[in-house]
Amino acid sequence: MAASVTPLGGHKSTRERIVDAAGSLFAERGFYGASIGALAGGLGVAKASVMHHFKSKDALYDEVMARSAAALHERLRAAQREADDSRERMRRLIRVLYGWTEARPDFTKLVVRNLLDDTRESTAARWHFGPLIADLLAAIEQGQREGAVRAGTPLLVLELILGLAFYHLMARPTQVAILGPEQAAALAVDEAAQVCGLLERAVLLEPPAGKRH
Repeated sequence: MAASVTPLGGHKSTRERIVDAAGSLFAERGFYGASIGALAGGLGVAKASVMHHFKSKDALYDEVMARSAAALHERLRAAQREADDSRERMRRLIRVLYGWTEARPDFTKLVVRNLLDDTRESTAARWHFGPLIADLLAAIEQGQREGAVRAGTPLLVLELILGLAFYHLMARPTQVAILGPEQAAALAVDEAAQVCGLLERAVLLEPPAGKRH
């Protein structure tokens, strides 16, 4: 099935619209399956118009990943600034991560494809999610020091959170096939609360009795 690309137009700059459309295309086809020609065709412009802004597919892909990482990183930073303590900080981070994948399915597919498909040797050195991951690991480590987060290797704790948030969305078509449309729709009513609640119970320790609200 062909990936959907929105033709150029509207108030965004040409460069921004190219990046937006490329994000959808890379999410649908992966780095190796997408092409500048297909992107240009979907946008209704000449291939040279895309190449004017991005000299290669690598450069365009890097821009897509950099913008995706920066947008999520800023939202996570805001969530941390709003928290009063480590337990609340982790609760907010879990809910932001789940909400982000739920609201942006292309982002979720893009990240999963990046992890599975992009085997270029230079990818690890310029992986744009590195600073974001470092901040999340620091929050987990602080939570463990302060008795809010369960003991365990911080990276494994983070993988637990990301794994459920990402896999849950990617598996939704299978979920419908297993449960049937009616049961799947019923689950969707309080799905976010259930998933986030499960993650919080798996990751967070109960506060001391005297500190419970």
